Order: sequence, then C-alpha cells, then structure tokens
Amino acid sequence: MNSVTTSSEPSSCRPGRVRPVRRHAGGGLPSVLLVLAAVLTGLPATGSAQGQPAPISVDEVRRELVQQRRQVTGNLRAVSRSRVASIEPGLIVEAPVEEGQTVSRGDVLARLDARRLEIRLRQLEAQMNVTEAMIEERRAQVELRQNDLDTLINLEQRGAVNPKEVSDGRSELRAAEARATQAAEELNVLRADADFLRQRLEDMVIAAPYDGVIIARFAEVGEWVGEGQPIVEMLSTGEIEVWLDVPQRYLAAASRPDLRTMVRIEATANTREARSPRVIRDIDPTSRTFSLVMRLSDEDGRLSPGMSVTADVPTGEEQEHLTIHKDALLRQSGGSMVYVARENEDGALIAAPVTVTTLFETPDRLVVRSVELQAGDHVVVEGNERLRPMQPVRIVDPDAPQAARSGAESSGGRR
Repeated sequence: MNSVTTSSEPSSCRPGRVRPVRRHAGGGLPSVLLVLAAVLTGLPATGSAQGQPAPISVDEVRRELVQQRRQVTGNLRAVSRSRVASIEPGLIVEAPVEEGQTVSRGDVLARLDARRLEIRLRQLEAQMNVTEAMIEERRAQVELRQNDLDTLINLEQRGAVNPKEVSDGRSELRAAEARATQAAEELNVLRADADFLRQRLEDMVIAAPYDGVIIARFAEVGEWVGEGQPIVEMLSTGEIEVWLDVPQRYLAAASRPDLRTMVRIEATANTREARSPRVIRDIDPTSRTFSLVMRLSDEDGRLSPGMSVTADVPTGEEQEHLTIHKDALLRQSGGSMVYVARENEDGALIAAPVTVTTLFETPDRLVVRSVELQAGDHVVVEGNERLRPMQPVRIVDPDAPQAARSGAESSGGRR
C-alpha cells in the first residue's frame, strides 16, 4: 500500500516533486499570478504589486443651459481675391514676384518704364520756374502803377492834373493786377499738371494692395501692358472667410450680431472659432439654404480657400445638456470616450472609461450625451492619452475636490 510521506524539506530541494499551487481563502489566484496575468494580457496590474498611480488633472462635468445647434457644411474663401492691374500703359522693366510668393501691402509687383514721364515732368518744372519769375515781374508792375496812381491823386487834389489822367492811372493799375493774377493762375495750372505727372509716375510702380500671396502672374519683363491689363492675381492672408450653407428655417437664429460658432476644418482636423457674422439674405431655390459668412483668423497660414468645413450654428432653442472640457475627449476608431476618476470597491481611485456622443461644440466646452456620465463627475483632462482602462490614478491639480483628492492619496499609499 502506497502512502504519501510529508516532510518539512522545501519541495525545491527535492527533485521530481511539484509543489501544489495554494489558493487563498477567497478562492482567487495569488497576487503574483494576478500581476503576471495583467502583464500578459496588457491590462493594468491590480493588487499590492501594482506601481504608483498615474498623475492626472480633472474637470467637473456640468449640466448647463446651452443653445441648441445644428451641424452645417461650407467652405473657405479668401477675404480678398484680386487681379491687380496696371493703371498706366507701358513696358515692364521689372517683375520681382513669382507664384506662391507671400507679399506685404506696398511691395512692388511690377515696374514700368517711366523715362518719358520723367522728362515731361522736368519740362513742367522748368515752365513753373519761368512763370514764377513772370509773377514777380507783374507784381512789381502792380506796385509801380499803384505808386503812379497815388501821385496823380495828390496832384489832382491841388488841381495840378487833369481828372482823366487819374482815371487812366486807375485803369492801368487794374490791368497790371489782372496780368499778375493771370500769371499766378498759369502757375497753378502748371503745378496741377506736375502733380498729375507725379501721380502717373507713382502708378508706373504696381504695388500689392494688401497682405497676400501671389497665385498667378500674367505679364513678364519686356512685355507691353495696356491700361487696365492684369499683372498678377493674389489672395489676401491673415484672415479668411467661412461660407456656410444654412437651412432657411434658421435664418432668424443666424442673424444675431453676436453669433459665434466653432468651425472644424476637415483638411487640418482642427477647430477654430469664427466671428463677425454676415447673413446673405438670398435663399437658394433648389437647396432652400442661405449663406452665413463669418471670419477666421489665419495668422499661422494653415488655411486655404476651397477647404471644406463643418460648423455648429445656433438654431435658437436653449436646452439643458451635459458639458465637458474639450481636453477630456478622446477620439478613437470605435467612437469617442472620456476617462472618469472614480473609486473602486477598495476605495482606490481609478480611471473608468465612459463612452460619450458629441452633440456639438460651444466656444469653451463640448456638449455630450452619455448614459454613464452625470453632472458632478470628474473627467480626466490631463494625462488621459497615456491611461488604460481601470488604471489607478491620483489627482494632482490643486483645484480638485477634497473627496477626490482624499481618494487619490489613499490609493497612492498602496503598493
């Protein structure tokens, strides 16, 4: 009869023997196997063998009265799009810009041959000098005739001259004054002609009317351009317009002067705030939509006309919805989610994943819907990109609620 012999000698020292796996009173695996299973499955380790909780920052979920919005589509357009033309006819002697080049207001786009105008201007300046000398001469004649008249008047008072001589003196004075006035007006005409020539000389330089980028060039050095002929085509930079197609029933809601909306640019996958609304009150008879025009800042130059956009425009109705901080949302292939800082059965703070549906954006927050999310929950806004579901966490932001901080500190003390 075989019997089992027990011994106090460690099984590791006895070859051919396998130590049976002991189970805890609760029937679970030892903690070391839990850790090993977590590592092999890619889940966070739980129990006493886990590492330090991940530091996070949180923000409270709110229930707010927000204006109902509807998503619409549209595209981007340049604030200004111009074919910059030549005012003067002439031969192009300089064309320093190329397609794709960014220019500032006042930069030279092209320069025309201005030599003939410069020669004509010098002629006018010489004529003005002659006329100014003639004016001085005629003013001297006026002064001379005035002195003669004064002398004749004195003699008339003594009866030494004929009254006709005094009358003739007055006539000669008026004639001298008229000749002086004529010379002064001739000088004004010459000055106006000179100003006109100077303006024409300035127009021989075609300059950029605003900050922008060159998208096409129509003339080269050595070509003769006529009056009004385009030199380049350019688009404005710095700001860009959003043209949205909005259903006609939202005309009143979109006509508010303080309207603000978030615009998502599909090409860059980022969202920006648009302001300064303008409503084009012309309903398209086919689509029954009107155009809502707003402006976006484009200081970084990442936007281009023609890009497609989507936006959430107000519909005029206000309702209560859950709102979260924009940094809390994590977009994945299967949908959107947030991590909520919650206590588990042991009182430790963990990151619980919660699926949410984004309804629309406000300038400051996201309006969401979720059956698992409630007002007052604390969603992770910093550190959520590196979290795993049910991973232990600790709140580090100083504005976190005291209860949440206490849970974080208690979970952080466990090893």
